[in-house]
Amino acid sequence: MVDKLGRVAAAYGVRWLLPVELQEVHQLLGADLSIFNGDSEWTLSMPAKFVIGQDRYIAWSDVNPDYTARAEPAELFPILRQLARSREK
Repeated sequence: MVDKLGRVAAAYGVRWLLPVELQEVHQLLGADLSIFNGDSEWTLSMPAKFVIGQDRYIAWSDVNPDYTARAEPAELFPILRQLARSREK
């Protein structure tokens, strides 16, 4: 999924505005986020993963401002099994 305008990231509270100093650095490097994002905002989103149950509640999440720290996919298996069992009831 691509959240081009950052609406989903904003709704989940993982979108943040770059300070002017970082905007200038990005521009010097040729990375104009306003063009990339498709709006005039200079924002980035933290890497985030959510497992949302059919009841629309977040059953599991992984949000970390350090983009190099990611949850292992295997961490999802117990959560998915639990959600599958709850559907069977």
